[in-house]
Amino acid sequence: MNFVEILSNMHVSLCCGANPPFTHICEFDKNKIDSEIMNKISNEETLKEFSIEYLELFKKKYPSIPYGSVHYNNVPWVIFVYNSILKKMNDAPDDVTITYPNGCCPKKDCPINLFYDLVHAKIFSK
Repeated sequence: MNFVEILSNMHVSLCCGANPPFTHICEFDKNKIDSEIMNKISNEETLKEFSIEYLELFKKKYPSIPYGSVHYNNVPWVIFVYNSILKKMNDAPDDVTITYPNGCCPKKDCPINLFYDLVHAKIFSK
């Protein structure tokens, strides 16, 4: 196992519990959710396509970010967005914010948070 793989696994595992060490908050409006994108993410095959597409967008938008957890495996971060939206729709669909887990840090410019922002913007594009 290389260092980035260990780091990525640690970041993901820290997000899997009920209380991740850090979070990223975005605006939430249930009326702006694009159900086609949510359906795409819910399917394993199209999830991989979506993840690859958004990794490429991430790398183009942030070329100076060093290879890290998002580059190594961005699929878990897309799944965390998807699961957070489902939970929000079940628990508090009228809230105006949504919280995504982050096992790295609370900084706005954390690569995980920047990736979350890209995926979030696509899902809430309706």
